Amino acid sequence: MRGQAGLVYRAPLRDRHGDAIDADGNPVDMTDEDGNAFVGQIDRIVMGGMSASPTLAREESSDTRGMIGCPRRSAVRLQFGDRVEINGVRYRVISAPEWDYRQGMTGTDFGYYWVDVEGTIG
Repeated sequence: MRGQAGLVYRAPLRDRHGDAIDADGNPVDMTDEDGNAFVGQIDRIVMGGMSASPTLAREESSDTRGMIGCPRRSAVRLQFGDRVEINGVRYRVISAPEWDYRQGMTGTDFGYYWVDVEGTIG
């Protein structure tokens, strides 16, 4: 399976308001590939069913929400609060990894875990 590639960003630390900061308390840009928040790349991402809904403002954009599947053996593993950029769209991970275990009855390892994501297009 070929899948998509995604760049993963994670806040090194967070201040008391939940904003991403570095060890010295300085704000961190969560989408700077050369900055402190860049974690790495995940290959072979499976895009689950994404649903788009228009925003309430009069603009050419929409919010999208759905699930993505990532290989369990990837060096980078998504966590709640991460940002992942896939095909130019930045998604926010809004769940902990799900189905990250072997199938209970057969022991089959499907090789993927899934997370809920949401993003804004436009």
